[in-house]
Amino acid sequence: MKVCSRCVIELTAEGRNVIVGGVYRIPNTNQQLFLERYQSIIDKIKLEKKDIIIGTDQNLDYLKIQQHANTAEFPHESFCRSFAYYD
Repeated sequence: MKVCSRCVIELTAEGRNVIVGGVYRIPNTNQQLFLERYQSIIDKIKLEKKDIIIGTDQNLDYLKIQQHANTAEFPHESFCRSFAYYD
């Protein structure tokens, strides 16, 4: 089942490689499956050991973060995947 679309490119400038990507959750699709796929995408990109810039459109209702475990899990997982400060 398709729950997300993604586009990822690699840019090289001034001797640095940066992976830039976007992940879009298709509305009304399974949130848990989206989180699993998102985590998998991030884990694969991190194996490259390059700077990463990721933008997302999760179609999650953050006004109901207290009522939906999957909505609360997304920012938690993003931070736990240890995105480092870009200097």
